[in-house]
Amino acid sequence: MRSLTRLSLALALLSACSDAPATKSAAPITAAAGADAGGGPASASAVPTPANCNQSVFDAWVKKVATELAGQRVPGGSVAVVCGDTIFASGMGVTAAGGKPVDAHTRFNIGSTQKSLTAVAALRLIEQGKVALEDPASKWVAGVSGVNTQAPYARSFTFGELLSHVSGYSTTPPDSNQASELEAFIQGMGPQPLWSPPGVVFNYNNIGFELAGLIMQRAAQAPFASLIESLVFAPAGM
Repeated sequence: MRSLTRLSLALALLSACSDAPATKSAAPITAAAGADAGGGPASASAVPTPANCNQSVFDAWVKKVATELAGQRVPGGSVAVVCGDTIFASGMGVTAAGGKPVDAHTRFNIGSTQKSLTAVAALRLIEQGKVALEDPASKWVAGVSGVNTQAPYARSFTFGELLSHVSGYSTTPPDSNQASELEAFIQGMGPQPLWSPPGVVFNYNNIGFELAGLIMQRAAQAPFASLIESLVFAPAGM
């Protein structure tokens, strides 16, 4: 394991219950390979495994992950190890009980991993001078009807406090808020009071990152998805 260079392990899990997942082959694929725009697998040519990359180590990881999935009754998952210019990738099980088999190109919902991508894009916008960590959120959402960034406290929470989970912003949307578009969702939060003074209490906050995304979208005058593409994915060659 120690001989692997540039090693990263990505494990994607699904939450439905199923029988034990079956392990698939773990042949190396090129680093550039990926899913096409329609979600199907892109062509991938086998490349020579660098001398310091050990296929048996990866196979052992695949076996270990398959055992963990079976123990948790998770229907499927995937493992990828990046070593030099080679990606060892393998899928196992199915996407859901009775669903399609998981392979090396199956797309997963990345969940809260997106918070890291959001933070990277936020810092890039700060470098460009388009927004600042110290900016009060009220500066950027003043035009969003009914959104509360301050009451009942003396000041608005800041952009940085949203990213740090210390804003005091509500963590629960009203049951009536079913909007999927970012600004409409934040507007649907309405004038709910902050539950703590800004900057005082840490409370993991999904909706706070939604609001941070809206601030970024307004500061850059570009859709949030395009910001992630241009500020994170493109520079990383993804």
